[in-house]
Amino acid sequence: MPQPSKRAVWLLAGLCVAVALLVVLTLQGLRSSTEPAKPSNAAVPTTPSRATATPGTTPAVPDETPPWKTTPQTTGTLPPGTVPAWQVNPPPPDPSTPPPPAPREPANPALHRPAMDNPGGVNGARPERKVPGVE
Repeated sequence: MPQPSKRAVWLLAGLCVAVALLVVLTLQGLRSSTEPAKPSNAAVPTTPSRATATPGTTPAVPDETPPWKTTPQTTGTLPPGTVPAWQVNPPPPDPSTPPPPAPREPANPALHRPAMDNPGGVNGARPERKVPGVE
């Protein structure tokens, strides 16, 4: 049986080291991805909300102050370069304007199948076109 050359041995050793390094980095990334992410520049202070959810339910949206009611006391820490809403003094919304429609979930495609036929055909209401070389 012929002996492998030194070049082939070094190449095989390098590949083994590269594979081991990739496995370690992948496992480290998977382990760190299970940790909860921490916000770095949160515009809203991270204080506990008055509306807390019970276990097994979806969490409620925290109480927020509308922009036209903000004051320096209700404004949390903002990122640099941000103008607080109390300095802009936005007007309140018009009470005579109707609210937007509530969002609704689209139909479940498993329960409401779309039509499987094409009554108009590819051309729709147009007459059939002649295709040279196909007639």
